[in-house]
Amino acid sequence: MAINDLTESYLNSIIFNDEPSNMQDILPLINNPFVNRKTNDALSMLFHRFSKNTDIPLGIPVFSFFSYISAFCLFSKATMKIPKMSNKTELDTWVMLLAPSGASKTLSNKIISDLIPLDYDGNKVISPNIAKPAGPVGMIKQLDEITDKRGFWIEDEAAQMFKGIEQTSGPMREMRDYLLKLKEGQKIERLTGKGNIVVEGFRMTQLFINTIDSMANTLSEQSMNDGLFRRYTVAIATKDDDRPMVNFALYDLEKIVDDTLEDAFNALFSQNIFENSYTFEEGSAAVYDECFSWFWNRQYSKFMSNDENKYRTYMMESWKYAVFNHILHKRPGTVVSCEDLQYGLKVSMYLLNSLQHFVKFRARTLELKLPVKKDRIEQIMDFIRANENSKDFGNRIVQRKFNIKKDELILILNSIRIHKPEFKTKLFSILEK
Repeated sequence: MAINDLTESYLNSIIFNDEPSNMQDILPLINNPFVNRKTNDALSMLFHRFSKNTDIPLGIPVFSFFSYISAFCLFSKATMKIPKMSNKTELDTWVMLLAPSGASKTLSNKIISDLIPLDYDGNKVISPNIAKPAGPVGMIKQLDEITDKRGFWIEDEAAQMFKGIEQTSGPMREMRDYLLKLKEGQKIERLTGKGNIVVEGFRMTQLFINTIDSMANTLSEQSMNDGLFRRYTVAIATKDDDRPMVNFALYDLEKIVDDTLEDAFNALFSQNIFENSYTFEEGSAAVYDECFSWFWNRQYSKFMSNDENKYRTYMMESWKYAVFNHILHKRPGTVVSCEDLQYGLKVSMYLLNSLQHFVKFRARTLELKLPVKKDRIEQIMDFIRANENSKDFGNRIVQRKFNIKKDELILILNSIRIHKPEFKTKLFSILEK
């Protein structure tokens, strides 16, 4: 069985008694988590109402809300210019929002959707415009019919769709290639009975909702490795032990949506951000550089040592969430502050911790094999110690001795170097190539 690099790193971190951190609480992402005022931002109001009147995991409304902000930016053709980068960046997010079974994921999203204000024509200013396609032909036809090349796709029970994509054959299989290309706005095309359809430069915000176990058991190792999974950030919504189910026989929905919350949503989504190009104040790059290094060295290096690009991808999302926070608080102008960037970095940390939680869940069935795996790594270390100074000693000798491929040896050596810094060997040079 092939093991994804992230899963391999997780298992090795347990072997070396260095398990990743627990999930971070959602509270740091709320500006006013404890004080309920009419002057609060819309997200703080939403948080309070869900917290006091339901047992719904609070990550669900929070990241559902963020997806609507992302779609608002996308439909408004707002972009951002990250320091040191030459091109503007779209503000689309692709989020897998995962929560326990029975967590009222659909209800939460509906409440937020109902709060979105109407435009002058009586239509929601932000509304999903992509429905689950029956296959690649249906998908490309949908995209082709959207003239402004801006999409918002919310998919509940998304694992069902991924099951079709994961099949080795069948109509859904080709959608894998579409999704891989669409995240970057690349061209997709298909010859149909009505001619050749070409879609290029299409951008979309995706919110794929599912239970943790179903998605963890659905995604194949190919998806974890070929870049499809990399297109998404994972947001895990966990239940709150302080809000037990027995305290909420009936959700008090009348207290969630009130005039104050509706007014906050109206004010938020009535802002004119059309074609805004957001930049970041001086000093933002230094803040990002410091946090990038600090997060990695203090928390994530041992867990993600074999997938540094994944870490970079998640950290880069902080710039988007910084813009979202700027818009959420209706700040004037288009220059985003260092304070907003710090907020975005907290969101990235939450997403990184969610990723750890998700990989840990996927790896749980492999943990039974840890004693054998640990013994094998110790044998490899002993073999290296005993033969380090032998003539012609190198990685190929170790590979032949333990019948492992070069990629697997690199993973093992990298884990040893990270978790056992006192262990020295010239074989570590392979990691620098």
